[in-house]
Amino acid sequence: MYQQITLVGNLGNDPKMQYAPSGDPVTRFSVATSRSWTGQDGQRQEKTVSLQSRKS
Repeated sequence: MYQQITLVGNLGNDPKMQYAPSGDPVTRFSVATSRSWTGQDGQRQEKTVSLQSRKS
């Protein structure tokens, strides 16, 4: 089964490649993305979410 996700944001750190005990390569990285909006009080609001990910 093939699954795909598209993330738009900024890398939180440099991707790091390591090897699992099985010998398979694993790449770890984080992506941060922000959204902004105007609240009911008219003030600008912003929220940033950071996602940790790995690709094996």
